[in-house]
Amino acid sequence: MPEPFSSEEIRQFLDCYNPEFRGNGNGLFSDCSPVEREIRKKDIALIYRWKLGRIRNSDVEAINNNIEQFRQAIRDANIAGSEVNAINQLIAINGCGLAVASAILSVYHPEKFTIIDRRVLQELGFQERRSETTGWNADSYWREFVPRVLEFAEFHGVDLRTADKILWG
Repeated sequence: MPEPFSSEEIRQFLDCYNPEFRGNGNGLFSDCSPVEREIRKKDIALIYRWKLGRIRNSDVEAINNNIEQFRQAIRDANIAGSEVNAINQLIAINGCGLAVASAILSVYHPEKFTIIDRRVLQELGFQERRSETTGWNADSYWREFVPRVLEFAEFHGVDLRTADKILWG
């Protein structure tokens, strides 16, 4: 019979249930940053789980088969002028749509990226494109959506990640 889990292991497992809001207040965003640290498959899987509310076998397979592509896109996203290319690199991975790509880049670069979501789209007045899968691509996300969230953040005197939380809630 295997040994029982330690209290620390149990706490870590429970933290994965809602990884953005960990008991220590740091959560997923600080665990996955900075980019200088190796980007682990587990990090990407947690972001998928957090954004989608689930993770499918095909997602795990995509992560396993494309971890270097994930890593390269995350590194490239930090280079000015390469943001759209980084988003497109992620979207090219089977099962990684714009919503997941924006979540991944928001975790690693919260000062530059924000998470596209239907709730946020509605709050920002994108009535004709209320779904992250309707009428949005890497270019429109970067040139229309992110500036609108930045404008909201500046107006309210908060950072981009806080603006995202306010709009989502």
